[in-house]
Formats: sequence, C-alpha cells, structure tokens
Amino acid sequence: MSYKASAADRRTAEDSQTDQALMCAAHGCPSRWSVDGPMGRCCSAHAWGDRHLWPRITQELAEAAMQRAYEAAQRQGRDEAQPSRRTRTATPAERQRIAAVLAGMARKTGGLHWAKRLLLREEAGEPLTQSQREMWRCALRVPNAMAADAAKALLIEHKQAA
Repeated sequence: MSYKASAADRRTAEDSQTDQALMCAAHGCPSRWSVDGPMGRCCSAHAWGDRHLWPRITQELAEAAMQRAYEAAQRQGRDEAQPSRRTRTATPAERQRIAAVLAGMARKTGGLHWAKRLLLREEAGEPLTQSQREMWRCALRVPNAMAADAAKALLIEHKQAA
C-alpha cells in the first residue's frame, strides 16, 4: 500500500466522521443538528420535544423523508412519461425574415419604446423601482431629478424642434 492510498483512506474516514458529527444526537434521526441545547446537538424536532418522545419523533421524521422521496419519484415518473416537445430549428430564410422584422421594430421605436412606456407609467402614478426610474431617464437622456411630467414635456419639445 502506498502513502497516497493511505492518505486517501484517512480522508474518507475523516469525511464519514465529519458527516456523523453533523447529525442529530437522537439515535437514528435522519436530520442534521440545528440546535445546540442542554440535550446535545439535535435537530429542531428533537430539541423541542421531550426525550421520552424521541423514538416517535425519529419515526415520524423518517416517514416524512420516505414520503417526500416517494412523491419525488412519482413526479419524475410522470415527467418521463410525457413525450418531450421537440422544437424545430429555424431555416436560414426564416432567421433572415425574423431579423428583418425585429430590425424594423427597433427603427420604428428608436429602440426606446420600453423607456417611454416606463415614463408613461411613472407619470400615471404607478410605483416604479429606483432602478427602473434611473434606467428610463438614462435611456431618454433626462436628468434624474426631473419629474416624469416635466420629462415628457421636454421630450415633446425636442421632438417638435427636430
């Protein structure tokens, strides 16, 4: 046996001991400890329950874990039973047509339609997040301190001047 193999064996043994040190002090409990109390390191179910009820608590925890595993297996079985939807890859001609439509939409709105919608929402009194307010003002080149109605008037004035 080489030194390397024995070091790997030691690491494996240390890992199993570390995992055991993280488990609840109640015999057979499948949970990790979360409460360091007078009865030792226990999961919350055992820490707050009476010691004479620990076997029943452990059994209920194990049954709940089995039920969760069973339900997960059932869900996985249903997901596998449903045929997967295969998507068709767009042809080069379709890609060009889609790109042309999207480019036309961007030209019509100047790529700022989203910012103008946010401006109108704020002007109508709808609450926006701070980042939404900052983004539409930055995109439309409006000062952050300017109110929505004043910003709208400024944009209309710039549009008429152009």
